[in-house]
Amino acid sequence: EVELIVGKQPEVPELGPTESQNRFNLVFQNFIRTFCLKEHPLVIFLDDLQWADSATLKLIELMMTDADTQYLFLIGAYRDNEVNPTHPLMMTLDGLRNVGATINFITLAPLDSKHISQLIADTLDSDTSSVKLLAELVVHKTGGNPFFVYEFLKTLHAENLITFDFERHGWQWDISNIEAKGITDNVVELMIGKLKKLPPVTQQVLRLAACVGADFDLDTLSFISEKSTSEVYQDLTAAVQSGLILPESELDEDLLIQDYKFLHDRVQQAAYSLIDEDDKQEIHLKIGLILLREFEKNKLEERIFDIVNHLNEGQSLLGDKEEKEQLARLSLIAGRKAKLSLAYAPALMYITNGIKLLPNNSWKEEYKLTFSYYLEKGEIEYLNARYDEALSTFDEALEHIDNLLDRCKINEYKITLYRMKNDLETSLYLGLQMLELLGIKLKAFPEADELIVEMNHVKELVASRDVEGLIDLPEMQEPEKIAALVFLKECLPLAFFLGSRLVFISGIKMIELSLTYGNSPHSSVGYAYYSFTMAVVAQDFEAAYKFGTLALKLNDDKYQIKPYESLILNMWGAVGSHYTEHLDRTREHLMRGYYSGVENGSYQWAGYCAFNCLCMCFWGTDSLKEVSEKIEKIIPGLKKIDPNMVQYYYAIKATVYNLTEPVDDWSVLELWQNADDIVKSCLEKNDLLTAFVDATCKLSLANWYSDYEKAINYANSAEKYLIGAPGIFINPAFHLHQCLALSVGYDYADGEKQAQYVEKIKSNLEKFKLWSQHCPSTYLHQRLLIEAELARITGNLLEAEDLYDQAISSARENKFLQNEALASELAAKFWLGKGKEEIAQLYMKKAHYGYQIWDAKRKVEDLEAKYPQLLPKLSSPGRSLTSTHATNTSTITGSQSGNALDLATVMKASQAISGEIVIDKLLANLMKILIENAGAQSGYLILETSGKLRIEASGTVENDNITVLQSIPIESSQDVSPTLINYVARTAESV
Repeated sequence: EVELIVGKQPEVPELGPTESQNRFNLVFQNFIRTFCLKEHPLVIFLDDLQWADSATLKLIELMMTDADTQYLFLIGAYRDNEVNPTHPLMMTLDGLRNVGATINFITLAPLDSKHISQLIADTLDSDTSSVKLLAELVVHKTGGNPFFVYEFLKTLHAENLITFDFERHGWQWDISNIEAKGITDNVVELMIGKLKKLPPVTQQVLRLAACVGADFDLDTLSFISEKSTSEVYQDLTAAVQSGLILPESELDEDLLIQDYKFLHDRVQQAAYSLIDEDDKQEIHLKIGLILLREFEKNKLEERIFDIVNHLNEGQSLLGDKEEKEQLARLSLIAGRKAKLSLAYAPALMYITNGIKLLPNNSWKEEYKLTFSYYLEKGEIEYLNARYDEALSTFDEALEHIDNLLDRCKINEYKITLYRMKNDLETSLYLGLQMLELLGIKLKAFPEADELIVEMNHVKELVASRDVEGLIDLPEMQEPEKIAALVFLKECLPLAFFLGSRLVFISGIKMIELSLTYGNSPHSSVGYAYYSFTMAVVAQDFEAAYKFGTLALKLNDDKYQIKPYESLILNMWGAVGSHYTEHLDRTREHLMRGYYSGVENGSYQWAGYCAFNCLCMCFWGTDSLKEVSEKIEKIIPGLKKIDPNMVQYYYAIKATVYNLTEPVDDWSVLELWQNADDIVKSCLEKNDLLTAFVDATCKLSLANWYSDYEKAINYANSAEKYLIGAPGIFINPAFHLHQCLALSVGYDYADGEKQAQYVEKIKSNLEKFKLWSQHCPSTYLHQRLLIEAELARITGNLLEAEDLYDQAISSARENKFLQNEALASELAAKFWLGKGKEEIAQLYMKKAHYGYQIWDAKRKVEDLEAKYPQLLPKLSSPGRSLTSTHATNTSTITGSQSGNALDLATVMKASQAISGEIVIDKLLANLMKILIENAGAQSGYLILETSGKLRIEASGTVENDNITVLQSIPIESSQDVSPTLINYVARTAESV
């Protein structure tokens, strides 16, 4: 039905178990959200929740905890006498309450005598006083259960205990006769009595239907009763007429109704109880064997659950070994299908039952089947978050496995399990142990010289190869080598998080295997990590670019392993690309990786893509308003897919807040609650990245707020955790701000520290020289700013003057708003230090305006408070940016008029343009508006024509007349300074 609306959908790529679960959860939430609109709220009613399986309860949890799902009303009903506090339903509801979900309970009490009296009185067209004794009897017999009340009254009528007296024109009954009849007060027994009054053939077919389930169809009953569908249809007619079963479909072309359901589960229970206990297993076994015979060659997968469920009910009657082995194989199929359907509890039941069917020496007699069972059982336990049970299952299997490749499969899962338990070192050492069995011996924490040896070796292998041509390497055939690639791939992120050089060596080994034995689907990961190694360790950005491109192309064009796409794009975009490509292009890679990761369940890599992209926005080219909007957009989604990643975003969000909002202490990241505890906890787990992000954010704030002591302290802290952020964009951001902190701290340090500071700045500057050669759009202005500060503190003042201007110009050209403003501020301080207050004022105004454009409101106020003498007409200490704009609508100084036309001016200009189509009148109106806005005495519109600057319009305050279309060369005018105008034209700066 949905396909009729959305059209036929493409086949989804096959993913790993975790990725499949992640993808399903996200798709399900999006699907439900589609129907939840303010105009059309969605109401879902779920009955009999006491029977809900774990998969259903998980879906309820997903719906109720999704912050983006609104206008959804979920109503559930369950029998409170069939649950207890430890029932899965009650535990799910408790969990929902604990996370703040709104849950309201309505207890539906049994009907009391008053309600039943009214019901009977209405039914019998009588009054409540007349039916009082009958109502009391009904209450006593039924306990007020509405279904039982209804059926009990029908039974009284059917037994002629309630009759209509045509002479008296009313209903008659005799309480003593009813009591004497001894009608049961058990609803199931009542239903049994009704069933026994049906024809024997109807009773028999209902017994079989009860074995099938609450819903059943003619085809299934035809198979198991070994009758035609028309015969079964006739047999069911009496049950339909009695109301014990209900049709669920219309008459078909053969005038048969195909689908039915029992009126109530008590009716099904009653029909099932008609079967003798000794016969139940035999009937289920017979049903299972008949279904197997009918569907073994066709639709086996489709009916596998029905077949196995019935055979399991009768498995004690299976006599020979072959029959048990057949059921074991069928149970494995059922377990796998349930797992793929994400129904993990039933899947585990099928697998557990199947293992019980195996012979005692199954590891010898049925090794392949037994291995498959233990592999499935461990995986399903892992997917159920039963990590310890999964490890126990795998360890039991390993006691019987001698085959190396099978041991590899088991231990691949164990590595994942230890990682999920956050035992990263155990996970890593197990991976290295398996690699040694596969002929590759590596250390968990190799030394630097060992890394150099490995890099030199792989360089020799690569030197004679065309990198682009590596995509055409033959397919890797050796299973052991493919297994080695898998374990190297598993070791990569573990080594990364543990801060080990093994992350580089593992990537190198993957390259060596691919170059020697051919490509495999895992090779693209190796090429991506080798690109990472080339960028971070070798600083060979050309090679990094080539191997990053190769990794993408190999996976996109040849293997199309969707879960790898996000990983590759993160490794390439976060590390290699920003050293060679424009930042906008790099962010495109990362956002593609983010969306791919979300779509394909690779949530961890999706989170890293988004984080690295956000760093490029914050320390890159976006305004703080844009950064804030992106954070608010991504955090809710990130909380769903990987809550552990949210801490990085809160650090940046809090930093943005401290630049834009009034806070008492800029160094306290108020929006990142319990930040210190979070960082401490992460360090205990050897998560260095969180600590590095925290320290770098505070370092940047310290520089923006000119607190060199705190800046140096934060720089020292960040440097300790630098290994946790190799090569990613926040890494150069740290090095820039470290240099700026040290250059300011230089002025207050003693001779020994000054020498240390200069040495560190020079060391960092070498990095920026290399980076700016490969990507000047991102790193040239940063290099120039560091060189300017270095020239200042080493006394090369003339050189510093020029370098500041170059840094400002380069930052402006490449749209790095914050760095343009920061460079302007540092230049202003430089000129202030030389006693050139007028020049300092020009630069400080640029900084002030730059921070405004960057949306750093609190930083703007900080400048105004610290330098009132340089920003006298803009505001006074304590005045907000908003009030500054409000009071300066028509008094912005001439030095700002080129860049800071306020909203009123823009509105006036737009009105002038829309109201004039005659060019001379348009120019005249615009000139009046511009002169008024600038607060000037006179104004000139100067345009370039054929390489010459000419005055096209002029006017004064005293004279309302505006002279237009003059085309007077500036050299011929007595009213303007050609030298000044040429300077402005060349520098594009206000004076």
